[in-house]
Amino acid sequence: CDLLYTDGHEPAATVALAREARRRGLPVVMDAGSVREGSDEVVAACTDVISSRGFAPALAGCDDAATALLELRRRGPRRVAMTFGQDGVWALDPQPVGVPAFQVPAVDTTGAGDVFRDRVLRPGGAPAQVLPRVENRVLGLRNAGP
Repeated sequence: CDLLYTDGHEPAATVALAREARRRGLPVVMDAGSVREGSDEVVAACTDVISSRGFAPALAGCDDAATALLELRRRGPRRVAMTFGQDGVWALDPQPVGVPAFQVPAVDTTGAGDVFRDRVLRPGGAPAQVLPRVENRVLGLRNAGP
């Protein structure tokens, strides 16, 4: 096993597994879609959080993306990002940086988020300010079809 990947839907189990994974030196990545009971504890147990447009602001109690990302990082994860679909992604490196999406006539967006997360999770990936630029282009080409 190279990492623990979670959506946080089972917070008690996730936190227990995350603690063990971190004890073993493994990354713990949360694909954070919506806030639910226990989300705060799950975020604190993770090394990386990739937030939906709504998760970070809801958990942080604010509407500003940069402030919400800073609040996520304050809770424990080393790397945090917030995806905005066709509007791009925000990440911290170490300050907030917004990266616009690569604009294409989308044919099929199925799996776009999965492709983004796959690239974020690859070992030795590019720094946060570079990775979203590259991945947004990959996603653009993937969504445009053949």
